[in-house]
Amino acid sequence: MSTASTVRTRFAPSPTGFLHIGGARTALFSWAWARKLGGQFVLRIEDTDLERSTEASVNAILESLRWLGLDWDEGPFFQMKRLDRYKALADQLVAAGHAYPCWMTRGELEALRKDQVEKGLKPRYDGRGRPERAQALGLVPPADRPPVIRFRTPGEGSVGWNDLVKGPIAFPNAELDDLVLLPQRTTPSMGSVVAGSCRGTTCFPARKFPTKHDSVCRTVLCWHMAEWLRMSVRFWKWSPRSICC
Repeated sequence: MSTASTVRTRFAPSPTGFLHIGGARTALFSWAWARKLGGQFVLRIEDTDLERSTEASVNAILESLRWLGLDWDEGPFFQMKRLDRYKALADQLVAAGHAYPCWMTRGELEALRKDQVEKGLKPRYDGRGRPERAQALGLVPPADRPPVIRFRTPGEGSVGWNDLVKGPIAFPNAELDDLVLLPQRTTPSMGSVVAGSCRGTTCFPARKFPTKHDSVCRTVLCWHMAEWLRMSVRFWKWSPRSICC
């Protein structure tokens, strides 16, 4: 494995409580990998849950990492303090045709998914906010609410990568939704996984996952983001969500 460029790993805990054993395990892997390859371990605080995030939880997480001996090279970066960066990147993606504004409400989306389930279809966003589809449907942007920004996921082809734990993986783009990048342009979402970490270096995201399918879907979206933003993401490592003791 070439290490000609700087390796960056990132751990991004959510400050909604104490650091749990699964999070500590993920942090340990990320820290150890960066140290092994002479890279950088980046700490980012995922404080986008405005209702549950607390300063006390931030302090508890930092204290726990220090107690474990997991020192970081950059950060801690707070997501909510980096909104201007994410909004600028979202505007860049919209201008390039890789993302678009969508005004579909949560209630409309839930009704759509309920209808799809009743018809035996896979519940998913149907892409009606894409500019060409919105125009064909005669949809007019409402003036009483801001839009979310969605990825414009490619409809054809597939993405393949070398996962350092699972080995070679490939996934068809047609299985993906146009997931939300910025919810109502106020808080960062999936795009921050790449935009907040790689910045032109070789990035090794080590992510927890709730299910195998979810982990693969998110990796594909991150891969597209890296390509669109011309960032280098060469390897991935997905670690189990938690371990028992």
